[in-house]
Amino acid sequence: MNLVHILKQLFLEYSHHYINDILKMKYCIKFRSWRYIVIITMISVLASCEESESLIDISDQVQFLNVDFFGPCFYGPVDKKYHEITFTDNQSYQIFGNSIRVNLYNMDCQSADITIIDFNKYSLIGKYTSGGGCSSQYERQILDDKVNKKLIYKIKVQYSGDCELYFFNMNWALIPKLENGYKIEFQVE
Repeated sequence: MNLVHILKQLFLEYSHHYINDILKMKYCIKFRSWRYIVIITMISVLASCEESESLIDISDQVQFLNVDFFGPCFYGPVDKKYHEITFTDNQSYQIFGNSIRVNLYNMDCQSADITIIDFNKYSLIGKYTSGGGCSSQYERQILDDKVNKKLIYKIKVQYSGDCELYFFNMNWALIPKLENGYKIEFQVE
């Protein structure tokens, strides 16, 4: 247990008594009560620092992919059930590949295979985004929240201009294999 967790525990156990002491004072604040306020403030600051330090940016360990990654026969529309997706095994990935397989002009796509992923080393995640304008710009970041055992996939998308174009993107990311018990949280701005 680290120092911040110990201080949080002490704060929860004793803050109720200290706050009651402060509230009972009618006309003056004793020197002792000021110490309590300082201690409570310090613990609050330490706790907020711990929360931000528990998020580790792992974007440099991630490969952000475009649709070309899957191969020339896999451009079909993505079904709604795949708008937030995490693939950790080949079977579900192959089922998805079959759902987006298309027969392009002059190509035999019936026997084409979707790009192979080593699911012993990687997991594949994706989040569908869409919007209108003349252009779209994406910023992507993946944070590891070790305390809550989750990866946070932040996608910031900006659609610009008054054009009547419609943009959509699955925002694919090939990440290090998810550890047991880890969840994915998608955040879109």
